[in-house]
Parts: sequence; structure tokens; C-alpha cells
Amino acid sequence: MADLLESVNRVKFAGLDFNTHVDELLSRVQTKFVQDFNDFAASSLGIMLVDLVSFGLDTLSFYLDRRATDTFLETARTRRSVARLTRQLGYKMRSAIASSATVQMSILDSFAVPVTISPGFQFKGPNSLIFEAAQQVVFNIGEVGVTKDIPCYQGETFTETFVSDGTPNQVFELRRVQEDRYVVGGSVRVTVNGTPWREQEFITFDQTDHFEVGYNDDPPAIRFGDNIAGNIPTATASIVVTYVVSSGRDGLVSRDSIQDTQVPLVVLFQTLRTAVNNAD
Repeated sequence: MADLLESVNRVKFAGLDFNTHVDELLSRVQTKFVQDFNDFAASSLGIMLVDLVSFGLDTLSFYLDRRATDTFLETARTRRSVARLTRQLGYKMRSAIASSATVQMSILDSFAVPVTISPGFQFKGPNSLIFEAAQQVVFNIGEVGVTKDIPCYQGETFTETFVSDGTPNQVFELRRVQEDRYVVGGSVRVTVNGTPWREQEFITFDQTDHFEVGYNDDPPAIRFGDNIAGNIPTATASIVVTYVVSSGRDGLVSRDSIQDTQVPLVVLFQTLRTAVNNAD
């Protein structure tokens, strides 16, 4: 009976750290190989092998514990794990929001044609931050030195192209999202063979052209349906994904910190001097 209780306790309260593995292995050697091995000096080859195996078991135990803790909301350690758990409950974790700024810009050189600042035109912020124009602004002929407000958001637009294999529930990972950067919520645009598909919070149970974005996946990913919940992009279809990557909270800047364009403003092969600033 005592042996049975001891075995139960050893299983229930087993330690998984390095020292416990060493003690367990040495105990096993002393029990099973007492006639063949008796060199327990710390510098012996046998003890070195025991330490090596114990280190491997300790590392494996750590990852097993880590995997187990990430299956519960209370103990999950990664944002990706929390996002997957909450998704099962019908709740989607919030995506990143890009900081915004109003950039005042003027052109200092004369120009012969209207100059259009298109959406996506980039301005240089502090700490290598990039701000993109959110809407089109036009400088008409003769508006030299005239200051105009350009609404901007912090982030950079990327485009990736994938090819559908025609299978259900396809997932495409967005590989251009750098470390400590986030896909901005609502910025993802997807076309399949040139036809726009719409974003849904979750893949819905209807055969329509829509997709879901895993903003908190690592890396972020696009999901498609199975022709029951959402449609499947046809085999060999070209899938073009455009999205904005932002620094989130790290994209907040103080006034007078956006003072240049990312690239020179060139119109009709002429580089125009500009004055740029953010007053707020």
C-alpha cells in the first residue's frame, strides 16, 4: 500500500525542473544498474550525460507547460493565444488603430500644372515613422507658398499577392508586417481576380464573397471560407491584399515633428521645394 501511495504521489506532484530530472535519473540508475555503474563523481562522463539529458527534459517540460497554459484565458501568455480563445467565444480582439495628424504643406517653387498630393503620399516623422496622406489635396497653378491641410495617418501601405489553390478555408499570412508593427483595423482591401471582396468580423454562414482578418495572429492572416460559410476563391485565382501597417501607440508624435516628405516632390521632372509641419 505504501508503494502504491508513493507512486501516486510521484505522478501527482512530479517536479519538472532540471534538478528533479537529475535526481530521478540518478535514482533510476542506482536501482536498475547498481552492478554496472557506480561512478557518481560530478566530473564523470556518466554524470555529464545525465545532466545533458536532464537539461533536454527540463526544456521540453517548459514548452509543454507553456503550451498548456496558453489553452486557458487566465494563464495565456501570448496575444495570439488570447485572440484564438476569445474567437471561440464569438468575441474578436480589437485591432490596432493608427495615430492621425494634420500636416500643413506648402510648395515653395512655382509650377506650371496643378500638383496633386494623392492618398498614400508619405511624410517623414520622428524615429523613422511614416505618415501617409489620407485623402487627395490639389495645389492649383499659382498657389505658390499657399499652406494647405493634409489629413494623415501613421503607417505604411503594403501590397501582397497570393494564388488560390481552390481548397476550403484557405489562410494567407501577411509577411510584410514587421516586428512591433500592426495591421490597422479596417485598412485591409482584398481583390480576387480583380473583383473586390468585403471584410467580415467572422466568416459568416452564407455563400458570399467575403473574408476575415486575423489581426492578432502571428503573423496576421487572411482567411477565406469553404463555400458553406463564405466562398472559396477559385483555383489559380490571383488574390491581391493591400493593407496599412502602423506602429500603434508608438506612432504618437508631438507638434512640429513632421517636417519633411519621405521622398522629394517631383512634377514634370522638376523637384519642388516644400515646407511641411504638423501644428498639433
